Order: sequence, then C-alpha cells, then structure tokens
Amino acid sequence: MFGVYKYEVGTTSEKAAGSVESGLAASNGYGDELDAPELMSDKPEPGAGLVVGTGDVSGNRSPPGRGSVLAQSESPGPTSSGLAKLYGDVDQDSAIVDRFVTDYLALLDDRLLAIRRLMVLDDEDEAVVSILSLETTSAMIGAQDVVNAARTLRRAVEQRQGIAAQPLFETLISAVTSMRDGLVRDGFSDRAEHRPAGG
Repeated sequence: MFGVYKYEVGTTSEKAAGSVESGLAASNGYGDELDAPELMSDKPEPGAGLVVGTGDVSGNRSPPGRGSVLAQSESPGPTSSGLAKLYGDVDQDSAIVDRFVTDYLALLDDRLLAIRRLMVLDDEDEAVVSILSLETTSAMIGAQDVVNAARTLRRAVEQRQGIAAQPLFETLISAVTSMRDGLVRDGFSDRAEHRPAGG
C-alpha cells in the first residue's frame, strides 16, 4: 500500500504557487487505514489557486521573441522553450496557448489528487492512465522535469513496485511545483476569469 502525500493549494501566497506538504497519513506509516472518501477531502477551497495576469492592455500575451514575458525573463521558467514550440504549432495564436495553459493549470490539482488516490487504492492500471495523461500534456507545454518525473513514476507503477514508488510521487510533486512557479513567472494563471479577451 502506498503512503499518502498531501498536495495542498490554498489562499496564502505560499500555497498559491502550489506548495506541497508531504507526510504519512496513517499511524502505520503506509496509508493502510485510509479509504477513498478521506482521500478526496483535501480539495482546495473555492477561490483558492493562482491569480496572476500579465500582457498588454487588451490582456493579450505576445509569443516568445515578440516582447513577451518569456522573451524578457532573465531566468526563464522551465516551460519557455516548450511554449515557444507550442506558439509555433498554433501559428503564434496566444489565445490558444493561454487557454491551453490555463486549462492545464486549472486541472492540475485534481489530476494529482486522482493519481495519489489511485496509487493508494492499488489501482495500477488507472494510475498509469492518469500519469500518462499528465506526462503527455506536460510535454505539450515543455515541462520536461514534470514529464521525466511522471515517466519514472509511471514505469514504477507499471512494474507494480508498491511502496518503492512512493518517493517518486513526491518527486513528481516537486517537479509540478517548480513548473507551476515558472508558469506564474511567465504570467499564466489557472483562473478562467484572467484569460485574455476572446480566450
């Protein structure tokens, strides 16, 4: 049985960037005393999450190389090169990129909670599907650290490594936190009301 890592998103500035608290949830240290309803009790409060917005007066963000936050950043986030490719793939349409990244961020917490729940319940097949989905969409935005962490976790779950996969979930959470911080620095948000006009 897997231990449980609690992934929190809250309203404080530290939690808004996706801070992570890890720990074992049950007295035996392996989560054996948990059931599925308890696993889903740590959903974020309504209104919790990221509130960030940048761009020009109309709310549009320029693609990399055209005066965007990505191009101006001294230390670009982990997604910059991937987003440049995504911008190219959609003919520099920043509204499409903004929508994709906003939706990706909005779904991220629930996806991580689902992966954790499936791992705790030893539902390896569904856990693999959920991890692969996160791995694929993370690749689309160039979040290579998340891709690598998800791939490593997925392989461990596929090999039925049980408790040995537990630290790999923590590594995934760390990679997600770093990636989220990079997207926030790049001016993205997980809140639909902060999408550019027409997005």
